[in-house]
Parts: sequence; structure tokens; C-alpha cells
Amino acid sequence: MSDKLFTPEEAAEYLKVTRRTIYNWLLSGRLPGQKLGPKLWRIRKQDLDAMLKGKQD
Repeated sequence: MSDKLFTPEEAAEYLKVTRRTIYNWLLSGRLPGQKLGPKLWRIRKQDLDAMLKGKQD
């Protein structure tokens, strides 16, 4: 199954929060994400949906 990946900007729009909030959540571990380089992050849609439902694994 292919899981859609979001940039932090796309994730912020999807969750209706600021981009800074997404980065804070990524850096604190509250939102799982993959760091692909010094400035590149990707977040799975499944993790964003879990955030919306108030569930994190």
C-alpha cells in the first residue's frame, strides 16, 4: 500500500495549523516524520490522521 507523504507546509494546511507548529511537533517527537536532509522533512498521511483523532503510536 502506498502511503502519501506530506511536506511540513502541506501538513500544516491539512491540519489547519501553522508551519511552525508542525516543525515544533516534529522536533519534539509529538508528530512522527522522516528527516531526509538538513532541511527536508516528510510526514505520512497516516500519522497526520492519527494526530487529528488524538492518537499517536
